[in-house]
Amino acid sequence: MRFVVDFDSLLFLSLRIISAVVALVLIYLLWKRRHSEGASYLLLFEVFALIWVMADAFEGVSKLLPNKIFWSQIAYIGITMAPVFYLMFAMVFAQRKHLINPLLFLFLLIIPVITLFLVFTNSFHGLVWKNITLPSGLDQAVFYYGPWFWIFVCYAYLLLTLGILQLFTGLFKFYVYYHTQVFILIFGSLLPIFANILYVFKLLPLEGVDLTPITFIFSGLLIGLSVFWYKLFDVIPLARKQVINNLDDGLLVVDASRRVMDANPVFCKICGLSSDELLGCLVDNVFQLICKNEKLPREKDFKIEIELDNVSDFQYCEVRGFPVYYKKKKIIGQTIILHDISLMKKSLNTLARFNLRLFEEMEEKEILISDLDAYARTVAHDLKSPVAVILGFNELMQINMYDWSIEKILETTRIIDKEGRKICNIIDDLLLFSRIRVEDITLDLVDMEVNFNDALQRFSRMVEKDQIQIDQPKQWPVVLGHSLWLEEVWLNLLTNAVKYGGTPPYIKISCKRINNAYYKFCVQDNGNGLSKDSLDQLFKDYIRLETKKASGHGLGLSIVKRIIEKSGGEVIVTSNNKAGEGCIFSFTLKALN
Repeated sequence: MRFVVDFDSLLFLSLRIISAVVALVLIYLLWKRRHSEGASYLLLFEVFALIWVMADAFEGVSKLLPNKIFWSQIAYIGITMAPVFYLMFAMVFAQRKHLINPLLFLFLLIIPVITLFLVFTNSFHGLVWKNITLPSGLDQAVFYYGPWFWIFVCYAYLLLTLGILQLFTGLFKFYVYYHTQVFILIFGSLLPIFANILYVFKLLPLEGVDLTPITFIFSGLLIGLSVFWYKLFDVIPLARKQVINNLDDGLLVVDASRRVMDANPVFCKICGLSSDELLGCLVDNVFQLICKNEKLPREKDFKIEIELDNVSDFQYCEVRGFPVYYKKKKIIGQTIILHDISLMKKSLNTLARFNLRLFEEMEEKEILISDLDAYARTVAHDLKSPVAVILGFNELMQINMYDWSIEKILETTRIIDKEGRKICNIIDDLLLFSRIRVEDITLDLVDMEVNFNDALQRFSRMVEKDQIQIDQPKQWPVVLGHSLWLEEVWLNLLTNAVKYGGTPPYIKISCKRINNAYYKFCVQDNGNGLSKDSLDQLFKDYIRLETKKASGHGLGLSIVKRIIEKSGGEVIVTSNNKAGEGCIFSFTLKALN
């Protein structure tokens, strides 16, 4: 049984006016923020809600039924349009603005426009209201609904439900900071919907009374609280996916059991797997796919650098791990970030190579300065003596030319000739030493038997003079080298063996193949040998170990070492430091495969 109650019209009018004032204040606040995303849609929603409230208020104070019907028709302008703009606001707030377009807007307006047309022409068909009565003693008209009314109600509730669901998804998409905004908006939206359901389905014992416009007071206050206190439209909600997906770095979220819970597109691209394939995998197995030689630290907070094995835009990465806390106490997982440092690494490597070249150039310059200093000493000491001899004998010849015999003059010229040749030899060696320092060598086929004999011819005068015995191998190989420079090697080693050998000098030449890639040649003299300290000094430029026995300038073995190294081989000297066993100078050259 329904109760027919005569309510105080002034009380309901006052509540409706308060609701309208709240709506006007909220419209003003939203107008000031109309340029913020979503604010314009919420503004239009409040405008149509205001139309609904004002029309309902005029309906309440009207005493005649035709007037009440007219204001109810005006109220439907707000009733039909409010759900459409509420859904659009919710979509923008939930970061789905990209789905809104003119086609969707027109589609959503089809039912509301038809409903408005049917409302204003209801007297001809009764599709919205089958009957409207004004019971005696009451100020509220009672509406009995037609078939189209229920179609519109289902449509309106569908739009409102979709809007609330859009807001509800924000609880999962937005950071915790925005959850309060979402709860306030959802609760403020549910109040008018709940009141409207009670009115439409006549669940209240108060016949004809619609509490929906009155609930807009509380709904408006809640939305105003969200605008003012929680900075709605001042702080735009940021979706978690939007933030993570826009990161330039790879991001991975793992739980306490070190299983992957989330990964952004950059990390998926690095490892070559989709997010669905990564979910649930052990993080250690994932990192083995991208860097097999690196292990991820077990600590929750760490920082390491890795080199990736797979092909991606990232080659070198800085990996940082951060613990995830629950209520600032319990660690429930870990966030891992991969930051690309490939450009920095390449820059550092380029800088390191540049520094290495600079260091090598500085060393080369230091060596050059040392060579120039030693060169000056050589010229000062080694050239001074023969030049002094030449000048001295030349002066004696000028003074005694008419007193000396022909034999004396010839002897003097031979001495001058000898000292002059010594100067030429020193200069030739200095020029050769300078050439092999800077020139690149081209390796050709060299018949070592022919090459050795050519050097021996240049050495023949010393062989006859000092009665030198040379024991050479019966078979000689063909190697890769520079023929003219290898002659200098033989000449220097033979000369060295004579200078430091026994009396009479005995030189043994041997040859054997090693490692199937090189030939090893040995030159052994019969001198007293050298100590270990002396052996370490042998190949230094301008060094002479026995100045009494050798009168050279100390370049010979340095020339040998540089020629052989430029030919792809090495020089080794050994000695037992025993009289008669001498030293064994050996060098290697590439064999002809």
